[in-house]
Amino acid sequence: MIAGGLDELVSLISLLSGAVAGVTAFMSMPSGSGASDQTRDRANQFTRYRSIWLWALGVIFGMFAFRSFCWLLYYDGDAMRIQSPHNLGDLGLHVAYIRNFANGVRLWPDSPLYVFSKLRYPAGMDLFNALFANLGFDLRHQLAATGLIASIATFYAFYRWSGAFGIAGFLFNGGVAGYEFFQTWKFLAYQDTPTISWKSIALTMFVTQRGLLYAIPAGLA
Repeated sequence: MIAGGLDELVSLISLLSGAVAGVTAFMSMPSGSGASDQTRDRANQFTRYRSIWLWALGVIFGMFAFRSFCWLLYYDGDAMRIQSPHNLGDLGLHVAYIRNFANGVRLWPDSPLYVFSKLRYPAGMDLFNALFANLGFDLRHQLAATGLIASIATFYAFYRWSGAFGIAGFLFNGGVAGYEFFQTWKFLAYQDTPTISWKSIALTMFVTQRGLLYAIPAGLA
């Protein structure tokens, strides 16, 4: 039973059920366009994706997602390293939650960090990854895959919600200090200095707060 914790059968059934529900929900979503657009020819429905600015944003968003999630957690020799300094505390916590769920702890579990206390953290994404961990998937690979898939969903959700402007607002919200790159041509954290502390939502929240990987695309859908 699910109340007794995760095992391979429960994990497999949960993932298959979730996949069916997700595909069904996606197929039943109303189109982001108006009713008049639905009467157009199918070929004309794709003209809105031909904007050069949309493709440019897609390339930049892809670079951000690839760089942020493919090296989210990696090995350097015998050492396990975390790429982002903003993620040093958060990712270790999430890994602990994932492994706690995957070990078959009885649901809903006690907190692995605080004694005599139930887990009150919104650990839905960690429970999701625990299903894969329970089936033997490598933690590094599934964390990267989850981040990349969530990035695609977020990109599409922002586009349906507010077009290219919404995507750019999410991706470039860190302020104008980043334009210093065009003077130095070096990839540095220009907005994270002793005198400037204007964080990027994409880097400091989307990458670190794993609940947003689901919440943003689901909330905008």
